[in-house]
Amino acid sequence: MTGEDGEWDPARVITTLNSYGWETDDKRARALLRTLTEQEVLEKIPNRGGRAVYQLVSPRDWLYCLDPERDTMGNGPSTPARVARLAREDSGPTEWWLGKPLKRMRDGDRLWIYFGGVEGKIAAMAHVKSSPRPAPNGSQKPYRFDAELDLKATTALSKSPVRLEEMDQRHPQACGEMRAADVKLAEARANL
Repeated sequence: MTGEDGEWDPARVITTLNSYGWETDDKRARALLRTLTEQEVLEKIPNRGGRAVYQLVSPRDWLYCLDPERDTMGNGPSTPARVARLAREDSGPTEWWLGKPLKRMRDGDRLWIYFGGVEGKIAAMAHVKSSPRPAPNGSQKPYRFDAELDLKATTALSKSPVRLEEMDQRHPQACGEMRAADVKLAEARANL
């Protein structure tokens, strides 16, 4: 029921279902798409000129910015060498912090860790293990989520990091979706 580019729309759903002998109409096709969206199987593609067009939900790539001089990880400094060591220790999922809610972040997404300050490089990667949730009162940042460092990718990135001057995103801040060109470069350096 998808086009070559992986998109779904109600007209294609109706045509496909009818071709298999299922009786449907525009209302039922829209209800099917709405249900698949609620179950996070599909997501609506924004800015399609008023058309409701959907795509399969796929894992997202997030750039997570750390300042090694201000931010801590596992009760210690968040330097690339220390994060690589934490990945080798394989402590399982740990709690990470966000300054803003990222409603589209979910289990299965990837987190590319950018070390700011003097470092200016992506030198680690983690897998998101939960959606963001409010942090308890008095926490350092208002939202938290669980993630687990990826040993293979972090080891490769610590040897061959993606430096700021190589990135398409010239002013990384906080946490946000990564640009496609930066994902491609990071995946290559992480041997993925």
